[in-house]
This record gives sequence, structure tokens and C-alpha cells, in this order.
Amino acid sequence: MEENKDYYHGGEIKSDSLIDFSVNTNFFVNEIEFTKKEIQEATSFYPDRESKELVRKVAGKNNISPDHIVMGNGASQIITLLPFCIDIENALIIEPTFSGYERALQAKGAKVKYLFLDEKDDFSFGESRVKEIERFVKEFKNHGNSAVYICSPNNPTGKVIKKDTLKDVLDICKKYGAFLVVDESFIDFADDERDKSLVCFIDEYKNLFIIRSFTKIYSIPGIRLGYGICSDEKVIEKMRLLQPEWSISGLAQIAGAKLLDSDFEIEKSLMDIKNEREYLERELERLGIRVFPSDVNFILIKVNAEGGFYDNLLRKGIYLRKSSNFPGLTDEYYRIAIRGHEDNKKLIEVIEKLI
Repeated sequence: MEENKDYYHGGEIKSDSLIDFSVNTNFFVNEIEFTKKEIQEATSFYPDRESKELVRKVAGKNNISPDHIVMGNGASQIITLLPFCIDIENALIIEPTFSGYERALQAKGAKVKYLFLDEKDDFSFGESRVKEIERFVKEFKNHGNSAVYICSPNNPTGKVIKKDTLKDVLDICKKYGAFLVVDESFIDFADDERDKSLVCFIDEYKNLFIIRSFTKIYSIPGIRLGYGICSDEKVIEKMRLLQPEWSISGLAQIAGAKLLDSDFEIEKSLMDIKNEREYLERELERLGIRVFPSDVNFILIKVNAEGGFYDNLLRKGIYLRKSSNFPGLTDEYYRIAIRGHEDNKKLIEVIEKLI
């Protein structure tokens, strides 16, 4: 069992003997199935370059215009191309968070600054942070295009930022001519996601770009499917031009359409996730482990145990997501994806014996 020591993402170690808590996709959804005809058509013909049917369904799900949507080969493609589409020169990233934003911005040659959330506040994003963001966008108002990157719900902390707070940030960004980029890849896991998402502001704010993913909620990381939402159609068109032809495979387009038609199955999975998350939070706290409150399908913990906590768990068949490569976190932090009860129970049993 070998892993990439320089880059931890989750799912790096492949072994049937491991219980994998490192990958934060939806454990409780059914695997997607394809008919023989669907597979044959998806592999024998070129896919629709514009993904028109899928775009129509995504627009219907979000109650927005299809013209405001660009499909991507995973949310990661959207993230990678975005700095080039907006021509970002200065960016502020709210940390700790997903490292893909930083890599994309650095590839563009943008100057990147960081705003670190505080552990003593459970890494929550409060009103005081809005003023710090205002100082950044005001400073760079006349120094090229600037953008603020926020992940909500955040990875790896699992916290949703209040909609009113994000709206304040959006207004400030608009005032000083900056873009607000909000990654909502985990928004479907949040209670009443419509009350948490900024999609309702898309028509009004051309400086808002939202990133969404099929990977997490539907558990299809191998399909590679995500999308961006923005009412600045020049940005959308630029991204489409930068994408390789046939960027969304025929199988991915079929999968996306099928999954959107079966959204009713998601509700039960969300209840299962909530119940198991509460179980894990309760049991881990009983063991004296610091648990940061989460709104989604994973939790962040801090373990003050010495003597190779991660390696000892791995030897016992438990695979967690190291979180020391998230800026602002150390090797005491681990992200745990929510799995079924027997797996979660096993995790608690193994940790209890170790500490």
C-alpha cells in the first residue's frame, strides 16, 4: 500500500483490505447503471459538444437560464480554466480549503493572498472576516482583475457559510469590481441547500461565479462531471472556447441526465448521512478527540495522540484523509468521510484501542 507523499487527496491507496474514510463522496447512494444501448451509443458516436440536453436539465434543477451554465470535465476543469477566463491577476483564498484554487491561480500567474480562519472559532466564517475581504478588494481595485475564492460548504471543515454573510461579501466585491468565486460542490449535502446557495443571485450579479459538482453527491468520481454558473456570458463563452472539443464524454452526459431524473433518491441518503455523522461526532468526542462541527458528509478532527496515529490506523485497515496539506492545518488534523454504520462503528472501536 503506497501513497503519494507530496499530495494527499483521498483514495490514493488502493486495497480491498482497507475501509476508506478518505474519499468524501456520498456513501449511501446506489451505483449508477447503464443499459447496453446507452453504453454502445456513448462509446460509438461523438458526444454532443454543447451537452445541450444535460445543460437543459441542470438549468431546470437550478431555475436559471441555460445560457448561464458551462459543463465541465469535473468541477476541477472549471476551477482550472476560471482564472484564464476572468484574467485574474490578484486573488484572495479563504483557508484552509481545497488546494485546486491555488494551483489554478498560480498556473495563470496570479498573485495569491490568504485569509486564514481560526481554529478557536471552529474555522467558521464570521462577520469580522467580511471587513478583511473588503480591505483586500479595495487595495487591488485599480491593479487588474481580482477575485475572492470561498468554498461553502468548505472542504475540509464541512461548514456552510451563512447566506447573508456571503451576500455581504458579494456586494463588497461588486462595489470594488472584484469577482466572487463560490465553490458549492458540497451544497447538496446541506440542509435545505436552496437556502444556502447563492444561485438565486446569479441574474443580478455578473461578478458571481458558482462551481458545482456531480461527483460528491452522486458518488461518481470516475465519470468526471461538474459545471459552472455565471450570468456574465462572456466568461461562460470564454470557458467553452478554452475547453477541448468533446470535453464532456457521451457517458458523462447520459449519467448526468439520469442522475438528475432520480434526485428523489438523494433525500434518504441525506438522512443516513446526518444520523451517522451525529453518531461519529458523539463517539469521537467521547474519546476525547476534537471534532469540528460539520454540515455535510465528512468531519474534520484534531488528534493530539502521539506515536503514529495515522499509520497505526492504516495497519488496522482504516484509511483516513491526512489534512496537513491544507494550508493552516498540521499533521494533527484528519478528515473523515461518513460511511455506513458498521464501518463507522469499526472506526470507533479501532481508535478507542489506539488511544
